[in-house]
Amino acid sequence: RQFKKKIIDRGGEDAFITSEVNGKRKYLHELRKMERMKQRDGSSHPLGITKRKRAKKTAKAVATYQKLLQKYGTQPVKGLVFKVQAAAYRYPKNYNSRHLDDLGKIEKNKLPDSITRFTIGTFKTLKKADDFKQKVIQRGDGDAFVTAEYKGTRILLKDVIRILKSKGYL
Repeated sequence: RQFKKKIIDRGGEDAFITSEVNGKRKYLHELRKMERMKQRDGSSHPLGITKRKRAKKTAKAVATYQKLLQKYGTQPVKGLVFKVQAAAYRYPKNYNSRHLDDLGKIEKNKLPDSITRFTIGTFKTLKKADDFKQKVIQRGDGDAFVTAEYKGTRILLKDVIRILKSKGYL
């Protein structure tokens, strides 16, 4: 905090302190929240979800995604597009996307939760989006994932399954 005060005293009005945890930026308020949750229930997740529950949910989600990709990854559906989300930030100015410039235009989309999502690419099939996601990951956005839009509205991948069923693909 003393260092932050020195920076502010020298004209750095927007100074803030961050830390890195597992290679990801964490703000002090996030670290405090994680510490409180850890003390309370042994979890470091801000919502109090234990590591075991997270691992189970993640494994199930990955399995569902892989199944969807394998069975229907090459099937285009009218009105359904896939995009690669490279990052999501509450403070979008903190994200630097220059490393992705040659891959295409980054789209910024601020949702009602006040978090700005950064997506790149628009694909008619899940397979093409997944292949492109690997390029984004190789460029340094290791948390990149595929998201979907149906008729211009962002949807969850579980909703893609519902749409495929309604169109007779499942």
